[in-house]
Amino acid sequence: MKTFAFLPWLLAVLVAGALLPSGYAQSENPGAISGSVFNDADKDAKNDDEDTASEGQTVKLYRILPDGSRQLVGTVKTDAKGNYSFGSLPLGTYTVVFEFTTGVSVESAKPIVLTPQAPSYVQGSVPVLPQNYQQIYGPLAATPSPGTGLGSPVLEVLNLRNPANVTGEEVSRFQP
Repeated sequence: MKTFAFLPWLLAVLVAGALLPSGYAQSENPGAISGSVFNDADKDAKNDDEDTASEGQTVKLYRILPDGSRQLVGTVKTDAKGNYSFGSLPLGTYTVVFEFTTGVSVESAKPIVLTPQAPSYVQGSVPVLPQNYQQIYGPLAATPSPGTGLGSPVLEVLNLRNPANVTGEEVSRFQP
């Protein structure tokens, strides 16, 4: 008799589950944004065999609100493989700001829009930018990649003309 004592409880759980609204078990915040950062040893803006992962770089995620203002969602450091990730994000529009240990801060060139059809986004690998990044990468950003007619795909993810919307003493460093 004792072996069937759990049946009323099991039945209650199953009925309660059937009465929940559809989608209840799904996360209310299904969005995710991730990517990686690398040390560009050969300064070609490509994450290739000569390059290594960059651990300890600061990555900030901002939500762009309907009025255009920004709300800090979170700050993470890249792991030993240079990876970063933001999860459990509500759908909406975001921008990623990289604050490199070199003292340079830049943001993603285009807003990242998370939708029900595309709730996650993986950003391409981003090189750590040195203080003189405009001298090193400026020509690459302006030079078309062979066969594409476009500049460096890696550099296209960063806003090199208008770096991160930082405040305080750092602003002057980014003035052209």
